[in-house]
Amino acid sequence: MIGLSDPFTIAGVDPSGLAAKLGLRPGERLLAINDVLLHDEIDFAAQSSEELLRVRVRAPNGTEREVEGRREYGIPFGAEFEARQPKRCHNNCVFCFVYQHPKGVRRELLIKDDDYVFSFEQGVLKPHERIYQIVEQRSGCREREILFLDDKAENVEAGAGRGWQTICHTSPEKSIPLVRELIS
Repeated sequence: MIGLSDPFTIAGVDPSGLAAKLGLRPGERLLAINDVLLHDEIDFAAQSSEELLRVRVRAPNGTEREVEGRREYGIPFGAEFEARQPKRCHNNCVFCFVYQHPKGVRRELLIKDDDYVFSFEQGVLKPHERIYQIVEQRSGCREREILFLDDKAENVEAGAGRGWQTICHTSPEKSIPLVRELIS
């Protein structure tokens, strides 16, 4: 998932998921979980992972309701959301992939979206192999095309073991020159 700009409008509900048990329906918009307003998928992932959930939704006609339920281990939330526009990244990181493209590429490749992989969404932590596989799949990059910075040696070693270019971050003064060297 990438950073998104709209509220969470439900497009579909998995009959075996929590959303179906809560009675959520396509067309409804998730507004808050446990009194936390949902601004983005990080809010949604963090709040929907709680064991007890109180979900506030708005129907297409504007009426709001609250439903409550208990999250069971291993059962997904089970709601698919309508497509939304990516949230734009306004950072100017020296290692940003957008700056690595040659001149004249399609304009779509120059969009700086706020793409990331969070372990709490995936259910695995670094240095578990699965989190690195997810990054590779989502990025579409070959192993040697991935530049990975982390402040823990064991995580960096796991990335290097997959053929990634890695830097063990200790300070910006040390990391930035290394990044510049690797991307030049």
